[in-house]
Amino acid sequence: MIPRRYLKVTMSALIIVSGCYVAYTWGANDVANSVGVMVGANILTPNMSIFLGGLAIVIGIATWGYKVMETIGSEITQLLPIMAFSAQLASAINVHVYTLFGIPVSTSHSIVGAIFGVGLVRGIKVVNIRIMKEIIVCWLATPFITGIITFTILKIIMIFVKIA
Repeated sequence: MIPRRYLKVTMSALIIVSGCYVAYTWGANDVANSVGVMVGANILTPNMSIFLGGLAIVIGIATWGYKVMETIGSEITQLLPIMAFSAQLASAINVHVYTLFGIPVSTSHSIVGAIFGVGLVRGIKVVNIRIMKEIIVCWLATPFITGIITFTILKIIMIFVKIA
């Protein structure tokens, strides 16, 4: 048992370490998803793609990441430190296992599910069902909307460029 006077610093360290583990597994899966397209299209080498993907993720976090941080960190449920640690560790393990098998998975689904799960431990009333519904609707809509956008972009490009 950890003495009470060391509990805050211990939990803080565990949250930081588990957060780094989450970032590591997400880099291995999500960033690999995006740069894999560049490698697969023979545009860039794997090393150059890794470098650019890492740079882009840092820019994304620094510019717009705060909005997602707010949603994940405080809008789904009020997180206690032990809940934050548990959610991060569970999400990282989940993504890590899929990554070991070379299976691309949604890291967003993983962390949102983990936070929803830790919130349910305290009861459904502490989970923001409205925000969960919004997230789920967006998850369901995303593949279709992306497909429509992709179709439109390629059709416009094909007006100017003949594609085999």
